[in-house]
Amino acid sequence: MRKSRLTLNVDPKVIARAKRYAKRSGVSLSAMVEVYLSKVVSPPPVEDLPPILRSLQGILKKAPRQRLRISGAKRGSGRDVSWQHDKYFGADS
Repeated sequence: MRKSRLTLNVDPKVIARAKRYAKRSGVSLSAMVEVYLSKVVSPPPVEDLPPILRSLQGILKKAPRQRLRISGAKRGSGRDVSWQHDKYFGADS
């Protein structure tokens, strides 16, 4: 499979800890990031979820619409969380 380069800005302390973890685990940092991103963009199929989670799936879509905010976030502070509303409540809610 063809691979692409990705540039990330990450706290140097986090990078150092991640490199140590990768070395102890016998994987590359790139492989760790790839696995993480794969899991984020591909949630497990519903049938693989425990029964209690399956029963809760979709419950938030029925909740009243409200804006999600990060505590202490100010308008225009760069901490836009509106995408979270769409993620948890759906874009058309």
